[in-house]
Amino acid sequence: MKATTLPIDNLIQRSLHPAVMTVLILFVLARFAVAQEAPVTTPTPTPSPCETLIPSGVFDLVGFGRQVKISALTNPDVDGISVHEKWWHLEPSEGVYDWSTLDAYVARITPYGKNILIRIGTMGGRHS
Repeated sequence: MKATTLPIDNLIQRSLHPAVMTVLILFVLARFAVAQEAPVTTPTPTPSPCETLIPSGVFDLVGFGRQVKISALTNPDVDGISVHEKWWHLEPSEGVYDWSTLDAYVARITPYGKNILIRIGTMGGRHS
């Protein structure tokens, strides 16, 4: 027995094919349009200004090779101690470093709650 196609079935198949193709094309175009939208960007927050790290107030100046005075450490009007060190003293020979002087200054000043400003001279050789 041979299957016969009725005219109405042929009409449905012919009209369904373009409709399915139209739906598929619209679906692809819709997906492409969504993909082309500009991505949502999160605005970068403006960084807040950094706290100034430059010491301010009254500082006692301690010269190279000098001891910190107890009168400066105990004076409530003195905000900090500024110590001066020479680079040649911190690096006595190439690649050999001796931080003991700076460590001693920090150990002496820290218990008094004073700010410490370390100045290191790098010019003029051993006699500057």
